[in-house]
Amino acid sequence: MLPGCAAKSRVTASGETRQSDSVFVREAIRDTVVTVPADSSMVRALLECDSSGQIRVREVEEYRSGTRLPPPRLKIRDNVVTASAEIDSMNIYLALKDRYQATTKAEREVVIKTVEVNRLTRWQTLWMRFGQVLTAAVVAVGGYVIVKLVKRK
Repeated sequence: MLPGCAAKSRVTASGETRQSDSVFVREAIRDTVVTVPADSSMVRALLECDSSGQIRVREVEEYRSGTRLPPPRLKIRDNVVTASAEIDSMNIYLALKDRYQATTKAEREVVIKTVEVNRLTRWQTLWMRFGQVLTAAVVAVGGYVIVKLVKRK
């Protein structure tokens, strides 16, 4: 019964460390222009007129193709020279995706303090001490009476 009358109750806990990680990912999509360098091809030829007045190619001196463009084709029709060259169309569609990643670490230390709960007032402490002294006196008198009875027999 006496240990139950403790004057102070305490709440205690140890300190903890809490750690939290967070990752933020941001994506940005942007369009890009791809520049294709200029390209050319060339034909150099000597033309002559025959006796009927028609133009014909006498000699092809030089021809050169480009990186994407073949050398031009020459057509002579009705004394008109036509040079033509064809190239496939170039469709370049680019959408670039940039990805930015940021990692943050947060570490928090939680400290829990000892808090006294149910603190007794002075009046309560006085009555508790008075009860302890009275209980000790009753035990002492009871022990004295028991010892006297045992000695009579």
